[in-house]
Amino acid sequence: MPATEKTWRNMHVLHITFCVLAVMLLVATVVMLAADHNRPWKKYQRTFRALETWSAAAQVDSEDSLAFKAKTTELESSLAEVRRADLDPVLVNDFFERAETVKEDVEAAAFAKEDVSRLREAKDPDRRFQIRGDLLQRLQDIVDRSKFREDNLAGGLKLQKANLDKRRADYELAVSNEAEISKQTELLALTDEQKKKVKDATLAFQTANTHRKELAEALKNITATENAAAKNLADHRQSLALLQKTLSDRAPNAGKTVLELPVLDAFNGPLRVDQ
Repeated sequence: MPATEKTWRNMHVLHITFCVLAVMLLVATVVMLAADHNRPWKKYQRTFRALETWSAAAQVDSEDSLAFKAKTTELESSLAEVRRADLDPVLVNDFFERAETVKEDVEAAAFAKEDVSRLREAKDPDRRFQIRGDLLQRLQDIVDRSKFREDNLAGGLKLQKANLDKRRADYELAVSNEAEISKQTELLALTDEQKKKVKDATLAFQTANTHRKELAEALKNITATENAAAKNLADHRQSLALLQKTLSDRAPNAGKTVLELPVLDAFNGPLRVDQ
């Protein structure tokens, strides 16, 4: 059969049909994007975001004012005064009494007492600040050393318990194998001896744990005033920082403006539903 250039469909009709369908698809796409861009909630969300930005800016302006700076100066002065003041003698003596119950802490407590005396005698504010800081660090070192001893005793207790498990296993194995009575008696005695070691190690660990907790609590009481003053200053500064961050997150910028254009905002734009 001879070749022919005639097609099954009329190409002219196909071209017109394709053109019409392409235009319809383009119109549908534009309508869809326009409908997505103009959804009712986006209008309200843009208005709400503008109100939030204005509110955050007003709060930042009110906080970042002379009154805020005066409050900051007051809190800083209060903290500086606390950090140059004498430590409460009752609380300090309580710490020393607890520390001196353990012989390893007696020498360190004696050095700390000398720092307490130097702090009381010092008159220069900067010198008092330095001495007080060194004293608190020395007290913290005593607590840290007690924690180190506690950890060592915890490791020793774990080892003793492992040895006890081995002694028990040896004794139970001897019983199951019907070993000689003398052998069983020997292994039972070793097990009982190991039980005593575990009991002693447990008591030593519990004593060290209680000592460390008492020292930490006593030091916490000593530094309570300073910690409270530092927290008040940090909270005061944080309030302004949080407001500035909120303003930065809510305020419009070039990037957000571009991403909220009619076509781009259909692809994960920055505008979200806030409830």
